[in-house]
Amino acid sequence: MKKLLSIICLLLMAALITNAQQDNFQKLTSPYLGQKPPEMTPEIFAQGIISTEGNNEFCASFSPDGREFYFNRGMTIMVCRFQKDGWTNPEPALFNEKYQGHEAHVTFDNKRIFFGCSRPPQPYGIWLTEKTSTDWSAPQRMWEGMYVTSAKNGNIYFGVEFPLPAHIVMTRLTDTGYVSPVKQEIKLANSQKDNISIFHPTIAPDESYIIFDDNKKLYVSFRGTNGLWGDAISLSEILNEQPAVIPAISYDGKYLFYASKGDLYWVSTSILEKLKQKSSDSLISIYDNSKHKIEYNDDAVLTILYNNESCDDSIVADHGFSCLVESKGQSLLFDAGRISEKFLANVRAMDVKLSDIKHVFVSHIHDDHLGGLYYVLKSCNQPKLFMPYSYPKLINEPAGERADSDWQSLLEKYKPFVSEIVRERKSYPIADLYFSTGVIEELFYEQALIIPTSKGLIIITGCAHPGILQIVKYAKELMKQEVYFVLGGFHLVSTNPDQVKIIAGELRKITKYIGPCHCTGENAQMILKEIFFEDYIDIKAGMRYKVSVDKLK
Repeated sequence: MKKLLSIICLLLMAALITNAQQDNFQKLTSPYLGQKPPEMTPEIFAQGIISTEGNNEFCASFSPDGREFYFNRGMTIMVCRFQKDGWTNPEPALFNEKYQGHEAHVTFDNKRIFFGCSRPPQPYGIWLTEKTSTDWSAPQRMWEGMYVTSAKNGNIYFGVEFPLPAHIVMTRLTDTGYVSPVKQEIKLANSQKDNISIFHPTIAPDESYIIFDDNKKLYVSFRGTNGLWGDAISLSEILNEQPAVIPAISYDGKYLFYASKGDLYWVSTSILEKLKQKSSDSLISIYDNSKHKIEYNDDAVLTILYNNESCDDSIVADHGFSCLVESKGQSLLFDAGRISEKFLANVRAMDVKLSDIKHVFVSHIHDDHLGGLYYVLKSCNQPKLFMPYSYPKLINEPAGERADSDWQSLLEKYKPFVSEIVRERKSYPIADLYFSTGVIEELFYEQALIIPTSKGLIIITGCAHPGILQIVKYAKELMKQEVYFVLGGFHLVSTNPDQVKIIAGELRKITKYIGPCHCTGENAQMILKEIFFEDYIDIKAGMRYKVSVDKLK
């Protein structure tokens, strides 16, 4: 009898505890299960409610409307739902209640849940269930892999273990189904090993960064201006050096969740800002198609005013090149495009004030680099004009057509609008910030611009008629400094692909970044992109690139 009473008492106590827990949950009526959001210091998420003593909780995922929260308790997928009385107690998710599984990820349209599971006779893989009028559909197996994450645009990322090393792939849904997954090329910064396995990706809603782990700690990789991933940086220091795996970004992009020592943690994604500044891809596109308001400090800002390709329909694309260089209050215009009307249209679209330009630099006397020059000089405030030493074929301004012309008459035409015309065979300084290479090859009389920085040389070429490799090597030897970034026309449009590969391989040994454009040629650009991949910068008219440096030398 006493034993029976004891059993009844235990059952009553369990019922009271369950009811009390449910009452506690129903009192949680605000987002994120009623938890106070963390700031820059990681905190255990919903301690005693989700992160509980003696259990292993991981794989956090909120639905995009914030009304469902999925997580793992052991190998069981659990769910809490926000109802009119508050959040419900965690319970096994019905779509997988009979099986072990993990990481239920809800897509941004709130119509699909991906999760990892093994359902005999099917091997382990990624499964999909879709929302119905009452609950979720019967799951179907999708791919080999694990840990799905998705962006707002519908792109799907997940981990694949084989072939080793484990890596991350991306796919997307089209009218004919999901496309074949594409491997994401991501390297770990400062790693001495090329074949390191990476797991458990989570993508930012806007795809600006991706976080993953190596089964020990978290890393973040920021998407570069070229659309490729920069070297991944460890989060260990900002997560207090504690173990951290299986990350997840909240649906609003504000919080990072991860698992550590059996509990779920969360922290503000603001912690990533400092790491972004340290990212190996320090060439940051800052064009917003509105105002030209940039704090330069010691940074070098490169604005592409004219090029064969443009970033959007508001910017004119045309065969030619022009780049505005700005730093420390010193502005320099490198070349002036082919057709003055198109050049001036882009100047207006990007809100560039020609009157602020103090130096005008002409790489060589070809019409696709001089079309807007006459009007630039008329609009400037008596700038210095830096011309190549000479050229046998000149142009007829302003029509922009190649013609025989007297060199002296051309200079006379420019003289009323400039404070000085500089023509030198050898290298010379400009405003104590920039340098001309001087004439590299007598046949072409072309000069390139050099910007020495604490990270290395930035070299801008017009067409690189003397040879892009020759110019870069010459500048490196001239300045006795390593090369950081080379951009402009590489003039490889007619070069044999095998020769382009040789040139690209040699450039890879010399410079960190390249931005080939204008006369480089599409085929050559593809070869260069394959060799440089994450260090290849797409150059388009209408883009601004801020090169963050400690100082300009």
